[in-house]
This record gives sequence, C-alpha cells and structure tokens, in this order.
Amino acid sequence: MHPTFTQEADFRQERDFGQKFSATFEFIRGHWRPLGKAMLYLVLPAVLVQSVLQGILQYTIQNTANQQIASAGTLNTSLANVFENPLYFPTTLLNLGVTTLFILTVYGYLLQRLRKADPSEPVTVAEVWAVVQQYFFRSGLALLGLAVIVMAGLVVLVIPGIYLSIALTLFFIVQLLEGTGFTTTVRRCLHLIKGKWWSTFGLMIVMSLIIWAMLIPAGMLMTAVGMNAESPEALTLPLVLLTIFGGLLRLVMTPLFLVVLAFQYFNLVERKEGRGLHQLVDRIGQAPVAAANQQYRADEEGEY
Repeated sequence: MHPTFTQEADFRQERDFGQKFSATFEFIRGHWRPLGKAMLYLVLPAVLVQSVLQGILQYTIQNTANQQIASAGTLNTSLANVFENPLYFPTTLLNLGVTTLFILTVYGYLLQRLRKADPSEPVTVAEVWAVVQQYFFRSGLALLGLAVIVMAGLVVLVIPGIYLSIALTLFFIVQLLEGTGFTTTVRRCLHLIKGKWWSTFGLMIVMSLIIWAMLIPAGMLMTAVGMNAESPEALTLPLVLLTIFGGLLRLVMTPLFLVVLAFQYFNLVERKEGRGLHQLVDRIGQAPVAAANQQYRADEEGEY
C-alpha cells in the first residue's frame, strides 16, 4: 500500500531519484485539498496584487521604450529607466513577500502535518497561518541574506556561488523542521549536501523542466497577444490579465518544486543519520493513536 503521508515515518525514508518525484506527486495528490485551501487563503491574495503590479510595471516600461524610439529613434537600455519607475521598488518588495509566503505556507503545512499524532486529523489554515506569522520576517530577511551569500560566491569565484545556490535551496525546510538559526542552518545545509550536490542539482533541473513544460502554453499565449496588439495601450489589459494567469499557474507549480526539495532533505537526513529508522525502532510496541471520533460496533473489541 502506498504511504498517504500522514505520519512522520512516511516522509523520513531514503528514496532514489525517481522515487522523490513519485513521492512529490503522491503527496500533492493526497493533500491538494487542505494544502490548496491554505494556499488559497494565505497566498492567492498577495499573488493577485503582485500580478497586477507586475503587469502594470511591464506595460509602463514597454511604453517608455516605445516613446524613446518614437522621439529619438533609439532605445535607452539603461537600468535607470527601470529603477526610476515608481512601481519598481514596491513590486520588488512584494515579490520578496510573496516568495516568503509560498515557502512558509507549503513548509508550514508540512511541519504541522509532521506534528500531528493522529493521521486522520487534517491540518487547518489557522495552523499554517501560525507558522507563517512566526517565521515571516526572519524568513524574508533570510532570503536577502542567502542572496548576498550566493552573490558574494559568484563575485569571488563563479563555482562557489553555483555550489551555494544549490546547497542553500534546503535552507527553509531545514530551518522550519529543525528550528535552527541562520548560521546554523547554512552549516547544516552544507553538511547535508556534501556528496549529494549533483543529485540535488539534477533533481532541481528535472523538476524545473517539468514545470517549464507546463507553463509553455501560457508563454505562447502571452507572446501571441503581444505580437497582435495594435498599440501599447491595447496591450495594457491583456498583459495584466495574462500576468494574473501566470501568477495563478505559479500558485500550482511552486509547491511541486518546494515539496521535491523537502523529500530530498528527508532522503539526505536518512542517509546520513537514519532518524526515521530510529523513530520506528522507538515506537515498536507502542499502541497506535486512535482517531478522536473513532467508535466501535457491538461486535468489535477495539485495540489491545
């Protein structure tokens, strides 16, 4: 029987490359309703606002470029045109917040699932929201800190930056599940990834290709709309709507990427430390937890 991913032992297992993808899709299939509800309440409103701002920002940048071409016959490609746009910094800040919400909602749900002793008890939106509130600001700052570390690695030598960019993808699942601080979490990621960098890199590449293939139709539609627009003004509403559509697709696709990284984390921990095996040994002889609403018929005698 396939695991339903309602107990910690279902997660803490060694898995080969293909099994991590199978576990990811099986987890999403089994938990799409409660996880989707959490995403709907906690992430969707921010994604919609982000998509509208991004659509308007893209339109204003494109409109400025068209005006430059019409008036001077040349296009100023300076980044100042982007930075001077009044929507740039609010949109960038919102992007950081939305990314943080994505991470904490998915991993917050996973954390609460692991905490429940009763496999039949569902994870509620309120429980996920409690995790989001607890970690939101520190996780947002951690995202900025990780960006600085990776950029520093790329500036000093390209290879360290690339290595860190893959190793630190485990940062947030480690931080939430193990409750570690920033520096300790970074060291923990480097310890877990040692000897398994290439498999983690390959895992990310394959999942990225799967998500990219799913997003191709949206990209083709956006390109077609842009090419058929008669004027920049006619492109405004379609661009905003398509950006919103892209945000909704991201709402569906991002959990896949985060969950497959979570299963890589569990796999690496099991290979190096065998926590899941130790927990199974400790539970030998313990009675299973009965559901809160469990009732027995007259001809049943319950658990011994």
